[in-house]
Amino acid sequence: MNSTVPNKKHSKRLGALARFRHDESGAVTIPTLPWIVFYLFLTFGAIEMSIMIMKQTLFDRGVALTARIMQLGLDSKPDEETLKKTICSNLVFISNCMDKLSVETFSVDQSDWSSTLTGKALNCETSSDNTTPPPSNVEYGTDDQMMLMRACVRVRPMMEASPFAKALTAAWPWGDEYALVATTAFVNEPRVKD
Repeated sequence: MNSTVPNKKHSKRLGALARFRHDESGAVTIPTLPWIVFYLFLTFGAIEMSIMIMKQTLFDRGVALTARIMQLGLDSKPDEETLKKTICSNLVFISNCMDKLSVETFSVDQSDWSSTLTGKALNCETSSDNTTPPPSNVEYGTDDQMMLMRACVRVRPMMEASPFAKALTAAWPWGDEYALVATTAFVNEPRVKD
């Protein structure tokens, strides 16, 4: 009967490499390593996605509350800075919100569903991009007129080195940020005339 396991008498003669080759302790480590990397990738991606969804939800809520202020006429003609301050007051997780946010409001003609911004992409440029601030696109509309509000905020990923964060930022020209976009529609309530 032949045995493949070296007996004690021969084990003294085996070199260090041969003893290492025959040692089976830690054999589970090798197949586990690729799975740990895969598991960490999924975990970091899930955390990044959760944070992104939470920021998007808060952003949608901030835009909806700001649109409500315009809809009810609580502030008859708020400028872009006022709109940005109102939205940013609900975005506690986004630093430098005022510098990274752009807001547009415009009226919609319900006869042909066109507007002054028909065909124009949402402007995500902010004053931090260049020395000249982007033009303001804030319209107020008249009583009983349908309005659209579009807002864009630029956000840095939480874990910038993760592949998921790199995929998020690759589509945008800024390179290290991605954009969250919120759109809401409302109808101006009739205002009380003084």
